[in-house]
Amino acid sequence: FDAWLTASGGMVENPVIRLGEQYIRLQTTLADGETARIDTRPRRKNLWIDGVRAFTFHRESEFFLLEPGENRISVSADSGVEFLSARLRYTPLYYGI
Repeated sequence: FDAWLTASGGMVENPVIRLGEQYIRLQTTLADGETARIDTRPRRKNLWIDGVRAFTFHRESEFFLLEPGENRISVSADSGVEFLSARLRYTPLYYGI
């Protein structure tokens, strides 16, 4: 999946996207209007902030994949979570044919 985390209305410090115990934590502050894009697809795992490739994620972060069935993803931040919005895009890699 791809995730876009956007700061809107204020700064967001160290945003996190989480699925259970797995997480991707950015080690940066998103200024008002900035967007971080996280790509978790195999062989494409990457992070961009406003279109510029960045390596500002916590070293224990896992670029996790979604499991078949329901996945409960949450977003949070050390501060400024009220200014954080998230958008996800999921592309099935296998349709079970």
